[in-house]
Order: sequence, then C-alpha cells, then structure tokens
Amino acid sequence: MDKKILSSTVIAILFLAVTACGIDDQATNPANIRGQGYDSETTENDEMRRAGIDKLVNQEEKRHTIQKIEKQVENIIGIDDACVVIQDDNVLIGLQTTEENNEVNARVQRMVKASNVEKHVHVAADEHIVQRIYAFDNQLRNGMTFDQIGANFTDILNDIARGTQHHYQLPR
Repeated sequence: MDKKILSSTVIAILFLAVTACGIDDQATNPANIRGQGYDSETTENDEMRRAGIDKLVNQEEKRHTIQKIEKQVENIIGIDDACVVIQDDNVLIGLQTTEENNEVNARVQRMVKASNVEKHVHVAADEHIVQRIYAFDNQLRNGMTFDQIGANFTDILNDIARGTQHHYQLPR
C-alpha cells in the first residue's frame, strides 16, 4: 500500500512539473526577461573565463621564459646553477658560480639580451644576494603573492644596482 501511495505521489509531481513547462514561450519566459539576464551573466562569465585563461597563458609563458633563461645561463662555463625571477620589466638572475667576477655577469647579461628578452636584466653572483633571490623565488613558489613580498624584490634590485656585496637584509 505504501508503495502505491509513493508511486502515485511521484507520478503526480512529475505530471505537474511537465504541465508547468508548456509550449507557450510566455508561460516559461515572459518578455524574455530571464533570457536577457542569462545572456548578460554569460557575457560576464565569458569575460572572467577569458581573463583567467589569459592569466594562465601569461603565467605559462613566464614559466617557459624562466626555464629557457635558466637552461641557457647554466650552460655557460663557470656557472653551476641559476635562479631566475621575472616581474614586470625586470629579469633577476642569481648565479652560483665557480668564478665570481664581473665578466661572468656581463656574459649572462649579453646572452639573455641576445635571446630577445625585452626586459631589464639584473645579474648577481654575490653569495648573500643570490641566497636572497633563491629565498624570494621559494616564497613565490610556496604561494605568496608578489604584492606580499614585492619589497624584497625591490631591495634586491637596489642592492645589485649599488653593487652591495656584504651589507644585506635577510629575506622577510
């Protein structure tokens, strides 16, 4: 008996649902109000989706450029390892070298500029600055945003520009 009542109830609900969806467009969508709102939402969602895709594409291009520069730099004789960070118009390269001199830095700068990277190239081989570059890169990889730690990036660039060798600030 309970099954008959349950079955009758389900059939009644389905019947009411089907009859509410009539053939007349006015019954389900008077004056196309719902359609207009839906179209504008789709447009906004499409714009958000495109912006998200553009951001992913830009991140992928950036990641590819970083890997390309790291491979090229690490192939230079006398360089054991390189850490590359790109932000806006700046490429920051920290070098672990067997020979610490200005010629190695100059070779790296020439090589990166020759590879059509249209950015300002900053190279450091000083152990303390290189450690800060690696720490900064690790912070980015661990999910911190540039807005949170951008001051460290600027400090590193300023230290490289001043030629600071021994006076450094630990990463924040």
